[in-house]
Amino acid sequence: MVSQALQDYQEFHTVSEPTRKDRENARLRKSHTTRFVFHMHQKCPSNWFVNMKFIYNFHQIRQWPVVLLSQKYTTTSVKNMMLNASGFIAHVKAFHSETSGLTNAQFDRILLQFKKLQKDNSRRIKAHQQTVKWNKSKLLRPSSDYRTFMHIAGYRVPRLTGVFTNPVTIPWLKKSLTMV
Repeated sequence: MVSQALQDYQEFHTVSEPTRKDRENARLRKSHTTRFVFHMHQKCPSNWFVNMKFIYNFHQIRQWPVVLLSQKYTTTSVKNMMLNASGFIAHVKAFHSETSGLTNAQFDRILLQFKKLQKDNSRRIKAHQQTVKWNKSKLLRPSSDYRTFMHIAGYRVPRLTGVFTNPVTIPWLKKSLTMV
C-alpha cells in the first residue's frame, strides 16, 4: 500500500508532457517522502505496513526535522522535505483514505503537526538569515567614511580635470553629499 501511494504521489506531480526538470522535481518529491516514510517506520512492526497507521506517531513526526538537521541538512532543505511529506499526507488523505486505515480527523492532526513543525523551521530559517545579514553588516564601512570620501572627491576630481572651480554648486554632488 505504501509503495503504491508513493508511486501515485510521484505520478500525481508529473505533468502531462514532462520535461527533464519536471521528472526530476517529481522524483525529488518522492525521494523526500520516501525518506519520511522510512523514518516513520523504523520502530514499527513489519505488519503495520499493510496500511498507513504507522504514520500516526507524533513523537516520530516531531523527531524527523531534528534527525534531518543532525544529518547536516540545511534548514531550507528540511523545509522542502517537510512540505513534500505533508503534501504526501494530504495526497493519501485525498486519494487513498479508504485503504490507509486512518480517519480524516487523524489525517488532520498529522497535517496540523506538520504545520507547527514548518512554523518552527521557518523561525530557524529567519534566525539564520538574520545572523548572515548581521555578519555581513559588520564588514561594511561606516557611512561617515563614505561621506568623507565623497566630500574630498567633490573637490579633488574637478581640480584634476580642470573643469569646475567650485564643485559644491553642482546639484548632483550636493545631493550625493547629503544622501551619504
